[in-house]
Amino acid sequence: MQPGKIYGIGVGPGDPELITLKANRLIKSATHLAYFAPKGAASYARNILRNMKLHAVEELAFEVPMVSGRAPAQIIYDQATARLRTVLDRGNDVMLLCEGDPLTYGSFIYILSRMRAFYEIEIIPGGGAIQACAAISGFALASRNEQFLILPAPLDNATIESALAGVQSLAIIKLGKHLERIRVLLTQKGLADQTYYIAHAGLDTEYHCLLNAAPMNIIAQPASQHEIIS
Repeated sequence: MQPGKIYGIGVGPGDPELITLKANRLIKSATHLAYFAPKGAASYARNILRNMKLHAVEELAFEVPMVSGRAPAQIIYDQATARLRTVLDRGNDVMLLCEGDPLTYGSFIYILSRMRAFYEIEIIPGGGAIQACAAISGFALASRNEQFLILPAPLDNATIESALAGVQSLAIIKLGKHLERIRVLLTQKGLADQTYYIAHAGLDTEYHCLLNAAPMNIIAQPASQHEIIS
C-alpha cells in the first residue's frame, strides 16, 4: 500500500482569521488531524480551529511535558513518530497542526527530522507570533539594512546583553518563568520604555502595553504565549 503523506500545517499565531487559505482547505479535507499539547492542557494549535466546521476525523494528540531537559520531550517525539507511522502506513494522510509556523521554534521540526527520509512531507507556512505582535504594537521589526534578531528567553543575561549591542530590533520569546528576569534586565538597560510586551497575541485574552507599564499581576502569571519586542 502506498503510504500516506504528512502535512506540517502552520495555523498562525492564534486568530482563526489568520489561517491561510491553503491551510484552511487542507484542514477541512482532513481525515486525520494531529497536534501537540502541553501536558495536562489543551492544544494551542487545535484551539485555533475550535469554531471551524470539520469532517469526521481521527485526532491524534501528543502531550509534551513543559520541562527544561531535552530527554522527556525527545521520548514524546519518538512515540508520536511511531503513532504517525502507523496511520501513514495504512495509506492515510495526516495534517499535523502547528501553532505559528512549522519551522520556527516548533515541535514539527523534530517530527520532520525523524520522518523526512521515509515519507512524503509538505510544509504549509503560517504567520508567527512575532509578526502578530509587531502588527498589534505597530512596531516595525526591520527596514533597509537594519538587523533583527530573535532570542529565546532561557538564554543567560550575558548572551542577551551582548545581542542587544549588535542589533536594531529584538524579539524575545519563550518567556515563561524568565519574564521577570528579562523585564529587570531591559529596565536596567534603559529599554523598558521602548519595549512592547504582548501576551496571547490574537486571542480573546490578548494584552499588550509598554514593558515598563505592565502591571505586576500580569508579569507574575504563567507566560506560555508571551513575547517582547524591543
